[in-house]
Amino acid sequence: MQVVSASTIFALPLKHAAALLAACPTFQAVVGEATADGAKRHILHPYAEDELDENGALVDRRPRAILSVGTKYQLKNHGAASWADQGSISMALEVLSDADRYPSRRDQEMAFLNSVGGILDEMKDLSGMNLTDLSGTYLNVEEFALTDGPGEAIDADEEESFYAVEIELHWRG
Repeated sequence: MQVVSASTIFALPLKHAAALLAACPTFQAVVGEATADGAKRHILHPYAEDELDENGALVDRRPRAILSVGTKYQLKNHGAASWADQGSISMALEVLSDADRYPSRRDQEMAFLNSVGGILDEMKDLSGMNLTDLSGTYLNVEEFALTDGPGEAIDADEEESFYAVEIELHWRG
């Protein structure tokens, strides 16, 4: 269980990005959760534990999203005591292949692509809006940039096939 909470210019964007992703109905459906709070359990940061537990299962099981501080960050002075920041967050989405539902690999990949597209559409629509509990705002995303994938991968330890994509979220404070 995480004990340290986000409170600074590097950590708060991760918290806001997690809230934004968890609020997306498509992400909730992909991870099998009915609420944003439930979906947050599938969002890991800054990395995933890819080790096996005592039962031989992954510690941080798929489907999941992994958020980490991206490659860009800038804090600019815009006059007396007026600062604005912008940066990026790396978001990896990993979803198990669904061979039972989609027997062909083409259909499995298309289902994954449709899910990713739905998630990005919903993130775009919610970006920068107030959280429903009025405790802040969702991350203000200005650009989505594909950095890796999409593609199929196989976890050798788990012997399971999954699809993954990495997208950089460019945000402005």
